[in-house]
Amino acid sequence: MLLERVAPYGGCVIDDDIEIDKLRAKATSVATDVTDDDLAQRSLEAVLEQLINAHGPQLIVLDVGDRYYEQRGNRFTLKYPFRGDLNLLMKVSPVVNQGSSSGGQSSAEIECDISDQFDGDFTDQLARFLAWLDEQIIRDVQVANERLERRQAVFAEALRTGLQPRWTTTRALRGAMELLQVPLSRPKRDRVEVSLHPAPLSMRVLEQAAAAGAPQWTLAEDMAESVVETIASFSRALERLPGTAERLLSQNEETLRDVLLFVLNANFQGRVTGETFIGQGKSDLLLRWEDRDAFVGECKIWKGAKALSEGLDQLLERYTLWRHSRIALIVFIRDPRDATSVIDSAHTTVRKHRRTQSVINAGEPTRRSDYQVIASGDEKRLAHLTFLPVVIG
Repeated sequence: MLLERVAPYGGCVIDDDIEIDKLRAKATSVATDVTDDDLAQRSLEAVLEQLINAHGPQLIVLDVGDRYYEQRGNRFTLKYPFRGDLNLLMKVSPVVNQGSSSGGQSSAEIECDISDQFDGDFTDQLARFLAWLDEQIIRDVQVANERLERRQAVFAEALRTGLQPRWTTTRALRGAMELLQVPLSRPKRDRVEVSLHPAPLSMRVLEQAAAAGAPQWTLAEDMAESVVETIASFSRALERLPGTAERLLSQNEETLRDVLLFVLNANFQGRVTGETFIGQGKSDLLLRWEDRDAFVGECKIWKGAKALSEGLDQLLERYTLWRHSRIALIVFIRDPRDATSVIDSAHTTVRKHRRTQSVINAGEPTRRSDYQVIASGDEKRLAHLTFLPVVIG
């Protein structure tokens, strides 16, 4: 052989446990630096995506057709421009023995040596060697990216764990304060004028954002969260006005639902409808935007764990289509003397329901808890269920 292929490779043991611990620590630090304003203004998925792209492990992108070489006497260096984790590529690859970065550009490098003797087969030998080397590099990149995908998942999970409670609290607090027209900072004037008009969610702003290229699912998520926050504020108002709430409930369950629809339509410009036929049944609350069912909700009066479980069956199997990402269950509890045990029983019923996959957040169960559930018989389609208990009477 006229070509000594590559410098000997000493090998390196990859300790994924150590790297994963470092990633979790880094994710915790990154989550701590996120401001409440960032969490209040964007969906959690949008925040996570930006942080993962900026701070998380990056997959390796390498095209062997971009390679070039530099010569020094009878030695030459093959260079493969790429993006991603150079250190990991060097650890998994038996041929990449060094790398360099300059001006924001990185290269995986392979040192090669040419013997002093040549014959007529040199071009053919070199071509076969380069083909073999390209195949090896492609395999090495695939192996490295498999590890990086696992590390990305660990980083994303740690980020979500650190940000989910803060995001939920911040959005709920600021949404309620905005509805109540309490400013975030001290007013410059000595007196505050309270408007007699509601402060609706601006659909025009969302439509402009969609026209500017914002993802439809992100806007639908923002709208659904706004609906949940509005319902939560309405629920707290009912708890402060037990007499009014009791008079509404003395009519029937639908009367209270209709009042809630009135509040939602006032805030969402008439785009929330009641008793709308979707799937196999009728839902209490539906928000449809741009031909997307962004939110589906159901109102129930607490009549025991069995009835609640049946209500969940109804909501998840009959009312919810596979494309829904956000659903809510609002349960009115009429006896405040036993409210704590009732709420505990309700949470247990939701957690143990056969379609509940995991708890997203249950940090303040007397106000709200969120679950990841399987809806409409599609085992691969997960939905976000918000459970809101309302104590009245």
